[in-house]
Amino acid sequence: MGDALVKAGDTAVASVIYNNARLVKNYNSWPFRDLLERRISNIDANVANFRQSTLPNQPADPETSLLVNTSNSCAVCHRGDADKHFKRPDWVGKDANEYLVPFK
Repeated sequence: MGDALVKAGDTAVASVIYNNARLVKNYNSWPFRDLLERRISNIDANVANFRQSTLPNQPADPETSLLVNTSNSCAVCHRGDADKHFKRPDWVGKDANEYLVPFK
């Protein structure tokens, strides 16, 4: 959400969204903490950066691109220890790369 607001030029609200991530209990050990800190530091420059087109089938630089266009897009929010807090349904594979569908 922060990236979309930066792209729209609303850096004041984007800053609030970005800074909310700092409130998460495991923020200090979050693998993407440094990337977010750089996004906060570079928020004004990223208005122009995030408005640049990305090339099809080319890796996007996570420093200057919207996260949705990078290989980190899902992991930034979904990587963590959710299995410690939520019961995994029996039909879901135990590895994140497994997409098992239950058959009846």
